[in-house]
Amino acid sequence: MKDLYLALVERLKTQVSELVTIDLFNNQFQNMMENQVIFFPCVLIEFEQIDFKNRTENIQEADVRLKFHLAQNIIGLDTYEGSENITNALAIFDLKDKVNQALMTFTEANTSDFRRVRERLDAQYTNVYVMELSYECLYVDTTHWIGNDYNQEVNATLELDADLIIENDTIRTGNLPQD
Repeated sequence: MKDLYLALVERLKTQVSELVTIDLFNNQFQNMMENQVIFFPCVLIEFEQIDFKNRTENIQEADVRLKFHLAQNIIGLDTYEGSENITNALAIFDLKDKVNQALMTFTEANTSDFRRVRERLDAQYTNVYVMELSYECLYVDTTHWIGNDYNQEVNATLELDADLIIENDTIRTGNLPQD
């Protein structure tokens, strides 16, 4: 999962230049009252519960759901019609579209394409807008694949010999005899 997280950080960093902070989610918005510093706009990545299924040769698969907490500071910004700064106040919707565009085309070596499954505006905070974007993908964990223990190349060949003789016309040609 570490590789997936790092790939997501790199993807968002290169495709959504407006983001100032990209971090792992750890209830940072709840802790803002405790003087935890967050630089906005930001996206915090949360790995929700992941249930793995065993496959063959120690390979595991999981349907992974990730929640991206996209946040923008709104101190001094108003969203009412006619406000002088409504465009800045509603910029989170433009940012959400850019994040979605970056994620909907994202795939990593061990994942399927990301699928957006849900989004909602988290309205419990007074100084920030927080938009939660949920995505799903299939993740294949090959960390314990038994093939990882083999460092040798295997060349499997099928040798056909020209001396193969088939006497039966039906088998040799595939044509059924005509009566």
